[in-house]
Amino acid sequence: MIRFGILGPLEVRDDGQIVDVGGPRQRTVLARLLLDPGRVVSADRLIEDVWNGHPPRSAAKTLQKYIWQLRTVLPDPVLHTRGAGYLLDVDVDGLDARIFERLLDAHDYSAALELWRGDVLSDLPNLACAEAERARLNELRMFAIESRLGDDLAAGRHAEAVGELSELVAEHPLRERFTSLLMLALYRSGRQVEALQAFDRHRQKLLDQLGVDPAVDVRSLQGAILRHDPGLKPPVPDDERAGNLPLMLSSFVGRIDEIASAAGVLGKHRLVTFIGPGGVGKTRLAVELGKHVAERFPGGVWLVDLAGVQTADVIPMTLASALTIDARHAPDELTAVTAGLGQRPPCLVILDNCEHVAEGAAAAAMNLLRNAKQVRILATSRRSLGVDGEFVRPVRPLPDDDATALFAERARLAAGGDPDVSPEVAQEVCRRVDGLPLAIELVASQLRVLHADELIDRLADTLTFHRPAANASPRQHTLADTVQWSHDLLPQAVRDTFARLGVFVSSFTLHAAETVCGHTGTAVADVLGHIATLVDHSLLVRDDAAAAPSRYRLLEPLRLFAVARLTETGRAHHVHRAHAEFFLAAVGEHADRLYGPREMRARADIEGEEPNIHAALDWARDHDPALALRFAIALRPYWEMRWRERYGLGYLESVFDRDPEVPDDLLAWALTAFAAMAAGPGEARRAIPRAVQAVDAFRRLGDPRGLCEALTALGAALGNQGRLDEADAALTEGLSLSRRLHDDRMTARLLHAADFVARRRGEHARAAHLSREEVALWRGLGSRRGEATALRCLAVSMHHLGDGAEATALCHRARDVWASLDDSAAIAHVQATLADFALASGSLTEAARQYDAALVGLRAVGDRRCTASTYKNLAAIAAHRGENRRAATLFAKSIGLRHDLGDEAGLAELFDGLAHLAVLDGRADDAATLGAAAAALRDRTGVAASVEESEAAGRTLSAAEAELGAQRFAASCLRGQSMSMAEVVDFALGQS
Repeated sequence: MIRFGILGPLEVRDDGQIVDVGGPRQRTVLARLLLDPGRVVSADRLIEDVWNGHPPRSAAKTLQKYIWQLRTVLPDPVLHTRGAGYLLDVDVDGLDARIFERLLDAHDYSAALELWRGDVLSDLPNLACAEAERARLNELRMFAIESRLGDDLAAGRHAEAVGELSELVAEHPLRERFTSLLMLALYRSGRQVEALQAFDRHRQKLLDQLGVDPAVDVRSLQGAILRHDPGLKPPVPDDERAGNLPLMLSSFVGRIDEIASAAGVLGKHRLVTFIGPGGVGKTRLAVELGKHVAERFPGGVWLVDLAGVQTADVIPMTLASALTIDARHAPDELTAVTAGLGQRPPCLVILDNCEHVAEGAAAAAMNLLRNAKQVRILATSRRSLGVDGEFVRPVRPLPDDDATALFAERARLAAGGDPDVSPEVAQEVCRRVDGLPLAIELVASQLRVLHADELIDRLADTLTFHRPAANASPRQHTLADTVQWSHDLLPQAVRDTFARLGVFVSSFTLHAAETVCGHTGTAVADVLGHIATLVDHSLLVRDDAAAAPSRYRLLEPLRLFAVARLTETGRAHHVHRAHAEFFLAAVGEHADRLYGPREMRARADIEGEEPNIHAALDWARDHDPALALRFAIALRPYWEMRWRERYGLGYLESVFDRDPEVPDDLLAWALTAFAAMAAGPGEARRAIPRAVQAVDAFRRLGDPRGLCEALTALGAALGNQGRLDEADAALTEGLSLSRRLHDDRMTARLLHAADFVARRRGEHARAAHLSREEVALWRGLGSRRGEATALRCLAVSMHHLGDGAEATALCHRARDVWASLDDSAAIAHVQATLADFALASGSLTEAARQYDAALVGLRAVGDRRCTASTYKNLAAIAAHRGENRRAATLFAKSIGLRHDLGDEAGLAELFDGLAHLAVLDGRADDAATLGAAAAALRDRTGVAASVEESEAAGRTLSAAEAELGAQRFAASCLRGQSMSMAEVVDFALGQS
């Protein structure tokens, strides 16, 4: 999770690690946006504030550069363009100032003050627009300090507070609250004279500086001290307070913010109910909250456990017993309880485990609230009590950091010391059990008998992991017991729906549930009611963060329980099929929109369903190959858009390996999908055979649209392998077909492949013409992705045509589009292109910086072809700097990648590069061999070198000939010309 900090120097952390967000001016841009989190700040306002009213002429462009650079370094897509301005989308817990104010509202002043690291934005003292916010937050900080010290005195820590208060009075002599607190602390510490002296000093300071007397409350406190007012006595110590909160035997881990927030809620509402699934930690949270707020309730905090109550009529007697109220002489127990509480000071009653007697618990709670007005009630239940005035507060599983901390703590207890558990294992355990505290504790307890690494393999058994009876009630001996308790409270029809919902491995919509359950035995009209019941019983969680439509989720341990019940019904196969067919239909619907004005919405829709889609893919591969192939065909454009071609290829290979018996047209489309994805990252060796099969199949089937798709894949693959004449032939036929079909999307994709082939031939004017037509088509289709891709290709052609300014401008346009689409991999490709331009202009330092940045994104998505090109260019920079050994290593990396890809045409320029290094190192024989091998390779593939490449290769060979003499030079060249591809690659790799 990303968290921003302004309570001190500007700070950005990602999962606790500091993020470097750049230099002072770029940090100023981020700081200004953080002053208005979640709100649009116009570019004009930003420029005015960042440069303190004196912006340079280039401020607009400089601001755009800062925004782009911030987007590249911020780990989450949180910085968005909105009209003529920018919005920093900060989570509710994503800014320390917001957390600080929330903790103030919850009266948790100590936690609030711990967030401060110094003065507000102390590293940007000249940011004038921050002055108002600095003043506001500093005033709140003073209030928090005053309130925290007030709490210390209320808790009897007066002696400890004297020193700090003395310093604060000296530092802030006009803040009267500090003076009054110091007076009270001194008095309670038996130092009455010093307390009165503190008042006298304060009064004199006010007279000297302001000419006024102290406030009425300060003067009243002086009078109370003079007369030894009994109201000034210290509070009763904790161990003398009323109540029956149990002494917990294990430490409480996490939920600090949650307790603070819940304390604030309890201050505003008389009935608060914690709801959540079994094992989520409702009881422990309630007990800890009771301890936290105990000072507010002089009548005590009382825990009433209803777990053992079987019927509602026993509740009043249970209340009387827990609250130590004698009900023998009252008409009934509830009347006695109400009367007894009415005679006590304000108290908090915790009604624990209400779900199985919810109606009776609700009736008792309402009676107490109506007739004992100083009583507040905190209930815990797996469903709400459903009464007027109830504030329902869901208790969620632990967040990641708290979950791993709990696992680490309980693991130490189980292992009797520090267990040998890696952070990765701890995180995986917590992720797999969805942060459910009971599940975490049960898994940790197994470290008595299992090695840490064995836990991961046995997490499917979490439901049956056992904890000693002494540690819990019988219904919590195992997680299965806990879930069974809630499950058995449901009607049978709802249990059946619960079992069927286990097929969803992640969140799902109501429509998905209605479709899947409706096809497998549940009436569609009943599904909504069943879901409502499951949510009410905390067996199903509604995802509050999701926008409409609503989404629901089973916590993983509950889902495992549901899957077990589904298996018992014998209907699992039918439910899994319905699940897979639903998501196939959904993917098909979204995929149709992936290249057009709604492409980003379509991408987001598929992304949101990825876990369920992957589960459906796995099931289809194992049970229905035809369904699996249809799925892969539908997902292909999404996999390409998300740079997931390798996953798609692996999936299709796994289906092909099973030799499925499927219709010819389906197989042809699957082969086409494979070839298209393999051609994308340059896997030409794998792509071409599949593409040829698909072309032949579509010709036999007489399917022009399928043939067009297959020719596109074939042409792209042939182009990547350097077989340019064959590529041109395939793409020319494909373009002719697509134009007859009036398929602009297909035509644009064919133009993209044809443009690449033209550039490899050195036909840059033709490539530019093709790219311009592609840009126009994508623009007409409304696809910003397609347009940005074509703009980068056009930029490359314009650069080769000598128009560097236009090329750079086109790249920046493409980069801005990708930045707005939050596509870091595509941005990496643009960075690599800009680096190419910098290298060509001789700006080696800038080129190396851009290449290094691009490598991160290229490797992340597995783009081996572009990674190879980047290594080649970094090698050229190293060679120019005289770093020959580093250059040879980088050339070798590029050769290895291109050889694996079957990119023979691309290998030629690498052999030339190594030949140049060999000349520099005095190895003229090797230089001649490599140079001749490169020339022979170009002859074989038909890929001509550029003018620059030809001139450089000629200079290298001339230098080698001058060193060797004509006879030795000819022999070395003959050796290179006669080598097989494998031999020359081995020879080249031996140079590094």
